[in-house]
Amino acid sequence: MPILFLPKSSRSEENDDKTNECETTTNKMSDKVELKTLIIIKCKQQVVRAVRFNVDGTYCLTCGGDKKIKLWNPHKQLLLKTYGGHANEVLDAAGSCDSSQIISSNHEVISTSVDCHTRLYDIRVGKMVSDYIGSIITHGSLTHDGQCYVLSCSDSTVKLFDKDSGELLNTFRGHESSDYMLENAINEKDSHIISGSSSGDIFYWDLISSAITQKLTHTRNKAVVSLTHHPTENYLITACEDEIKLWGAETAEEQSIL
Repeated sequence: MPILFLPKSSRSEENDDKTNECETTTNKMSDKVELKTLIIIKCKQQVVRAVRFNVDGTYCLTCGGDKKIKLWNPHKQLLLKTYGGHANEVLDAAGSCDSSQIISSNHEVISTSVDCHTRLYDIRVGKMVSDYIGSIITHGSLTHDGQCYVLSCSDSTVKLFDKDSGELLNTFRGHESSDYMLENAINEKDSHIISGSSSGDIFYWDLISSAITQKLTHTRNKAVVSLTHHPTENYLITACEDEIKLWGAETAEEQSIL
């Protein structure tokens, strides 16, 4: 199915507030990403449905098929707390922060849907903007600078859009979705887009050129369904079945742990 894109004039908006011109993203400098496996944690949750760093990247949450949420210090392989009480498997979770930040902006929420639309809500002014993408959208993220949003689509693509105009800026290919609800992430410098794959690989694309700059393998032929990037440092956590891996540039402290 071809990807359909609606220009700015075709957007569905709940008010006529003038949108601001988005600063160009072409001035972002690409940086070489070099990651290796630092920590492997067997979560013992049947299957990990989602993994999420907290706001400062010190801890992470895992959501499991065992109806529990677990709080970890992934840098030290420490399980800190287990939260129960759910009647069924836990699909996602997120920690709070002082600024009530939901994704990457303290006043905006992005939603994705099987109806092939993404919706951006400005909770500060009560505005909603809807864009038709043309395929089922499994995950959405906002870049740290708040200028763009990134969508994972069921047609094995990840797409970068200008948040204010709705313009399609780039499309990233190479991974396989295979009907999995894959997620995406953006590194701490807004220079690379990251996605898991049903093949068990993790893809890094340069945000500007869309070239694949690195491909990591979590577990061959096992889907990487969830991932989360550290908000300020070059760490990534990926989830595959009942296991999470912490990726990063190895430090002396992490060498001593291994």
